[in-house]
Amino acid sequence: MASHDAGVLMASGSGSDEIDGLTASSGCLQPPARVFVALKIAPELADELTQMAPELERFPVRLIAPAEIHLVLVPPWDEVSMPDAVEGCCILQQGYEA
Repeated sequence: MASHDAGVLMASGSGSDEIDGLTASSGCLQPPARVFVALKIAPELADELTQMAPELERFPVRLIAPAEIHLVLVPPWDEVSMPDAVEGCCILQQGYEA
């Protein structure tokens, strides 16, 4: 189970259910999860960005609701073990602590 506290992603559980790049949960194999690290932005800024959306419609982009706009800090990757993803994020965070 994953949760976050004060901007730090935390999880509990183990990655011992991994099978050839898929995870076994309740007897079913699941594909890797798409994981990324992002921050939600202020609603005022999201509203301003939304006003720029009509200019983007000529490009092959998928527009999202203002409440879903976020700033991606670490680009997406496919992960079969959420505990490993959380551990990697914690290691990354430690590199930025003073």
